[in-house]
Amino acid sequence: MEPPESTSPAAVVEDEPAAAFLLDADRVRFLHPFMRGEHSTSEAASAVGVSVKDMAYRVKRMRELGLLTLTRERKRAGRPVRYYRAPDAFFVPFAMLPQADLEESVASLLRSPQQRLIAGLVRALADRELQLHRWGWRLELDAEQRVSIRPSDEAAGDEPLFRRLLRDDAPAVYMANLPLWLDHGDAKRLQRELVDLVRRYDGRNGSTSYMFTLGLTPSREP
Repeated sequence: MEPPESTSPAAVVEDEPAAAFLLDADRVRFLHPFMRGEHSTSEAASAVGVSVKDMAYRVKRMRELGLLTLTRERKRAGRPVRYYRAPDAFFVPFAMLPQADLEESVASLLRSPQQRLIAGLVRALADRELQLHRWGWRLELDAEQRVSIRPSDEAAGDEPLFRRLLRDDAPAVYMANLPLWLDHGDAKRLQRELVDLVRRYDGRNGSTSYMFTLGLTPSREP
């Protein structure tokens, strides 16, 4: 599903330690409860599934980074209960990160869905008993003398695997990594066609959950 349209301005992050915190999936999860609403340390700890002591340490660090604001205190016997809030949205400029860190942050965002895609693909093929021992990766030169790699039957005489998967009784799976040699106009047309295609199916409430991932970018590789 496409991200919702922004309803409020994002807090612009121009501090490197704060940017590093926000782009670290293991650490930013401690901020999530406070982005959803006002919470005490113990409430946030329960939401994340960690100890109050661990969350208290994270709250202290997030306040030092300017990511959390103390909103109020509720008096009680002993220490008052403090409540905190974070902005609904943050904006971390790409310029805040060196190129290597930027590449790693993008890779970390893509890693989990790619792993889920691959696991689902292999599981779907194995469930249908498609004689996986007969299949493998075929590397060969294409018509332009560039190396291509694709799933293939060892005998290379049967119907290609992904063509067989288009049959109605086969699982709905597909994955492709292939070089496309396009001029800018064709690449933009493909980009827009892919966006329109995804929008046609986004938001439907079917009976089965599918993992869909897609990428298009200029490649440095020949």
